[in-house]
Amino acid sequence: MLRRLRARRRAAEAALRDSERRHRIALQHLPGASVGLYDLDLRCLLLEGPHLELAGIDGPSMVGRHVSDIVHPELLAATEQIVSDSLVGQDGRVEIQSSLTGRTIVIQSAPVRTPDGTIEGIVVVSRDVTEQRVAERAGREAERRFEIAFDRAPIGMALIGVDGSVERVNAALAGITGRSAEELAALRHEELLHPDDEELAAEAFACLLADDGMATELRIVHADGHPVWVSLRATIVRDDEGTPVHVLVQVQDITERRSLEDQLRHLADHDALTGLLNRRGIDRALAQHVARGRRYGPEGALLVLDLDGFKTVNDTLGHAAGDELIVTCARALQHRLRETDILARLGGDEFAVLLPAEGEAEALIVAQAIVTVVREVTGVTVSVGVTPFGDEPTTTSAMDRADMAMYAAKQAGRDRYEFTPGPLPTTAA
Repeated sequence: MLRRLRARRRAAEAALRDSERRHRIALQHLPGASVGLYDLDLRCLLLEGPHLELAGIDGPSMVGRHVSDIVHPELLAATEQIVSDSLVGQDGRVEIQSSLTGRTIVIQSAPVRTPDGTIEGIVVVSRDVTEQRVAERAGREAERRFEIAFDRAPIGMALIGVDGSVERVNAALAGITGRSAEELAALRHEELLHPDDEELAAEAFACLLADDGMATELRIVHADGHPVWVSLRATIVRDDEGTPVHVLVQVQDITERRSLEDQLRHLADHDALTGLLNRRGIDRALAQHVARGRRYGPEGALLVLDLDGFKTVNDTLGHAAGDELIVTCARALQHRLRETDILARLGGDEFAVLLPAEGEAEALIVAQAIVTVVREVTGVTVSVGVTPFGDEPTTTSAMDRADMAMYAAKQAGRDRYEFTPGPLPTTAA
């Protein structure tokens, strides 16, 4: 009987030692933390943790010693304070920067209670959070630098949520749109777009979803109603798992650049003296008309006209008088022709008129009207060549025929028009 009792006691003692060993192993391997258990007199009952050895502390040898013999003097006041706070029910937690080690330590404590609620001790947990705080500071610094760059950027910038909400805009974007950040946040992006560019914007945003980025140029509507040309770039921002979290939008006002480009394009296609299309401009218009004729069938007519005796005006009255005559003639022709007709100055005193839809009879009526109006308005006469469009192989075919008809009018006495038929339609062999 006695032998069985001894065996049970030894088994219980072994189980207790094993339990204590497992608990000590668990405490010794707590990641980045040390745990101390103290009685109400702050005498150590247990001290374990992976960083004790680095601090030169032997946990088991500290058992029975007062906390003041264990904790570094730099940490003692903080430790005693949080212990006092925990015992009266307050949050026992403090974070200190150790000047001794340059490490950041968080100390927390909590009372240990018996089953009936009586406080019989205190548990103190110390955690080294240096790396965590360094990472947090780096994150805050990176965020601060981003905010400075975002807010002070010379181009408009916006952060758009994946749900389409406006999360942040900078002052430059507010200036470009003429709206405050609050007003922009209340708008849908469609409300900013110029109606004529909605389809272009839809195509651009489709590219954004497919490629994580897009770039385009389009118009937005300023708060006062005028259109603003902008260069718009957008990029999807993803988190570490690849999930979209934002869309970063960059907006630059390019109205001045577009205006200059429009002016350059206008100058490239228009005559500087009269403002009419020049030879390059009429060639482009003819090419489009011929291409349309190949698809839908030829129609319309081309007129080429040349002032009679213009060289005499230049030689006797000077080039200024010649330029004035050209401008007067151009204005007279514009007044006589319809908006759908295309008038161009080919150079010198030579003009061309594209009648997009007139047949032969209507073209001849226009030619006679031109002869009459130029004579009446300018006091000089004009020779006009007329030809209809056929199956034109090139844009020069009709121009050559109209030019030949114009020279025929000059040879026939001037102050008149001549007609040259178009080519016969081509047929399959």
